[in-house]
Amino acid sequence: MWCSITGYGDVGPNAQLPGHDLTYLGQSGLLARLTDGEPRPPGTVVSIPLAATMASTGILAALHDAQRSGQGARLDVNMTDSATWVRSEDIARAANAPGPTWG
Repeated sequence: MWCSITGYGDVGPNAQLPGHDLTYLGQSGLLARLTDGEPRPPGTVVSIPLAATMASTGILAALHDAQRSGQGARLDVNMTDSATWVRSEDIARAANAPGPTWG
């Protein structure tokens, strides 16, 4: 079993880019959703514990599967995707809204 937590994932165009919590929140769009006014840095780290939660859930699922299959797993969790996942309800709501409210 192998699990890594990175900023943008192990592969892809951003895989080697540096980043920090504020970068991941901004790229995911979550930064703009944390306040009603202008986006500003939150008072605590957000994307790192989100990614840790996703990783622990994935690890538990992989361990359960390994008991059945005898196979290990390679998990790749990234902080940007984890922060985007938190916005999934907003994204779904916006996608199903009438045209004028989308944007």
